[in-house]
Amino acid sequence: MQVKDVLQIIDRWAPFNTAAEWDNVGLQIGDAESEVTTIFVALDADEAAIDEAADAGAELIVAHHPLIFQKLNKLTAQDSVGRAILKAARYGINIIAAHTNLDIAAQGVSFHLAERLGLVEHKVLVETGAEQLLKLAVMVPVSHEEQVREAICTAGAGHIGNYSHCTFSYPGTGTFKPEGEAKPFIGEISKLERVAEVKIESILPQRLLANVLAAMLKAHPYEEVAYDLIPLANKGKIHGYGRIGYLTEPLSTEAFLSKVKRELNCEFVRFAGYYPEKVNKVAVFGGSGADFIGIAAREGADVFVTADIKYHQAAEAKGLGLLLVDPGHDITERLIVPALASFLTEQISNQAVRVIEETPRQAMFSFC
Repeated sequence: MQVKDVLQIIDRWAPFNTAAEWDNVGLQIGDAESEVTTIFVALDADEAAIDEAADAGAELIVAHHPLIFQKLNKLTAQDSVGRAILKAARYGINIIAAHTNLDIAAQGVSFHLAERLGLVEHKVLVETGAEQLLKLAVMVPVSHEEQVREAICTAGAGHIGNYSHCTFSYPGTGTFKPEGEAKPFIGEISKLERVAEVKIESILPQRLLANVLAAMLKAHPYEEVAYDLIPLANKGKIHGYGRIGYLTEPLSTEAFLSKVKRELNCEFVRFAGYYPEKVNKVAVFGGSGADFIGIAAREGADVFVTADIKYHQAAEAKGLGLLLVDPGHDITERLIVPALASFLTEQISNQAVRVIEETPRQAMFSFC
């Protein structure tokens, strides 16, 4: 496995082209052609993570927060970013960042925060878009139907919800006459052929089109393959910031605050704004989500769990009748580390490649 293969796997879950314009995601340090046997998953690709990754023999770190975020005018050991970059280079460690693309992914950071807090019927809080879907229809000789179906589905076609290999097939007769320098799989030059064929239809996201077509053409026996691509009005996976849903039963504010501390394994949380008698509808945003306070209130949330709350934002929430709960930036995001590690493990078929998580750290901010 190479670094570029890991990039493709992450892109299937959290497409890099969906990241915010101001963000810096993808391969930040290293060589896409580098071989990988151990992947180290971390929240931050800082010096501590790089040291731990090196001790574990990892050639690649996949981190949520970008190491290189601001423009670099120089690279020295006199600042933390420079030291980390130089250390990664010295150890031969590649670094991938999956930041806002993982924030807005259908099952990204806020999805896992909502799941941990036990929210049900939760949906995206702020929609930013949806995948463009296509229908692929390809004509295949009966003898190669299963071979081509398996190829396109393995490459990413045929996924609907929690189901894979979703296709529809129907029989027909294909006609063609090989001419000139053609080298037909079936038939003879200048002779019209009629072949029993199957038309396989399936659905796929636009971003996987190149992979699916390459797999289809490789598996198909014909020299020239007949296929259709049809843009669909159906919405693919909806992506966006935050989630909003319901508790399985209403809780008092005190009980909800205790639940947050228990489920996120934090000793303290900050809270501000309006103090409701009961909490039923909850909005969440892993990381800094204060820009969406107004939207959370308009969507009817009783509470908004996010981080990095400032004074004027707390005042805004109070006026909107919304309670803000701030467990800390890293605490609201660190659930993505085991989730990302599990996803990579599931997707990597090469048994020689292992995926490990960083050692749990103390929260960035503490109270005394």
